[in-house]
Amino acid sequence: SPALHHGAFADYAAYDGEYMMIVNGANTPGATVWASSTTVAPGTTYYLSAWVASAVGASPAELNFSINGNPIGTTFTAPSTTGTWEQFFAMWNSGPSTTADLSLVNQNTAFSGNDFTIDLIVLGTEKPGGTNTSIIPEPTSMLFLLTGLGALGLVAARRRMRR
Repeated sequence: SPALHHGAFADYAAYDGEYMMIVNGANTPGATVWASSTTVAPGTTYYLSAWVASAVGASPAELNFSINGNPIGTTFTAPSTTGTWEQFFAMWNSGPSTTADLSLVNQNTAFSGNDFTIDLIVLGTEKPGGTNTSIIPEPTSMLFLLTGLGALGLVAARRRMRR
């Protein structure tokens, strides 16, 4: 739950499974929030999908996804109701590319509000709900590694407190 990590964030569950990425929006324009890379087949149509919810309802995030530096889909505004999951979805053709460098930029530069969660980022050759998809991994940077280890520590501590 985002509320476990910040007192102003809403209390809600991940869209799928136990984990989601929590983003505390910033007032820095053009900052990449998430990036990952995966191999793709040339000349193939792919579908990018992600589920987004607002952790704070004020000033919802305005998200732009891109592949290989080119925007995909339109600017996606996170829902203003906290904890309500909405799906981003767009098509992309790989053309001659054998790699898809995906990134997510939050265009909202509001200092207050502008906080969101994202879950189940999928790039696949079938529309969402199909079987030929692959979940895109989070980057393995030290920041994300440390954040993940901290979250696991919080989960372990909470489980111990329940016993």
